[in-house]
Amino acid sequence: VFLTRVDNIILPMTITTIGDNAFRYSGVKSINLPDGIKALGESCFKDCRLEEIHLPDSLKEIGAEAFEGLPLKEIHFPKGLTTIKREAFQGCQNLMEIDLPDSLKILDYEVFSGCLNLRKVTTHSNLKSIRSGCFAYCSKLTTVVLGGKIEELSGFNGCSALESFTVPEGTLRVLSEAFAGCTSLKEIVLPNSVYEMGQRVFSNCFSLTEVTLPRAIKYIQMGMFSYCKSLKSLTIGENVKNIAGDAFEGCESLRQLTVRGRTPSSYASSTFSQDILDLFNEGKLSVPADSKEAYAKADFWKNFKQVTEYDPGTLYQA
Repeated sequence: VFLTRVDNIILPMTITTIGDNAFRYSGVKSINLPDGIKALGESCFKDCRLEEIHLPDSLKEIGAEAFEGLPLKEIHFPKGLTTIKREAFQGCQNLMEIDLPDSLKILDYEVFSGCLNLRKVTTHSNLKSIRSGCFAYCSKLTTVVLGGKIEELSGFNGCSALESFTVPEGTLRVLSEAFAGCTSLKEIVLPNSVYEMGQRVFSNCFSLTEVTLPRAIKYIQMGMFSYCKSLKSLTIGENVKNIAGDAFEGCESLRQLTVRGRTPSSYASSTFSQDILDLFNEGKLSVPADSKEAYAKADFWKNFKQVTEYDPGTLYQA
């Protein structure tokens, strides 16, 4: 039975769980969940008209798709909340700001994707993972405040208004497509705690001009900077072993490569795009002191016309 004509519901104090699809397709616009409720089931409010809800302090878990596509204007998360499952708030286009509780450890896949009016996101120190697509295509998101280290960071692809981003110290992995399609992103700060970055992390970041990769990165993955057409300068850490053949595809402005390693990394392709040929002819390669000869003999690197050496101590502090 669907509650198609009910605008407001007051539930009895004895309820501890709202089951899967409980209010789906209902006409409920406002609901006050009593203290004692610990879990909201999958799709429990999906496809209804809910505009306002009170979440009790007892709530621990919000199920997958629980509020998907609803006209919620704001949501206050209880301090004890530990789990928000995939797509829980996907497409909630009236949400403008969210402040996530310190008790939350994981933001699942596409939890807030498509929240087109979301402007600000704040997280706190215990959050460990932001998964793929979590804030995807939140096209008005401009402010992200991460309160602590995020061991696995992803989920900001398509955030086209985001201009700057600081990855917190202590973050270990930046996953594939984390910032892909952030067309206004001009500045990214990556801490040296990051040891792994996935494929196409910055693909189609049209406004990005300069990037310094963390020192521990071993692989520049497929399409990492593809079509970053404003990228002019890139600094590569000393531990890079391999660069994917299309990592710089479409980087038509790239003219400065600075490498920290004395041993040249390998480049996965023996055929070069016009952008790479232009980089060889017009760009500058800076290498550590006493390593110029090694680069002059190495595949890919030997094609650079302008190579200079620098004192590594002037580039960063050990």
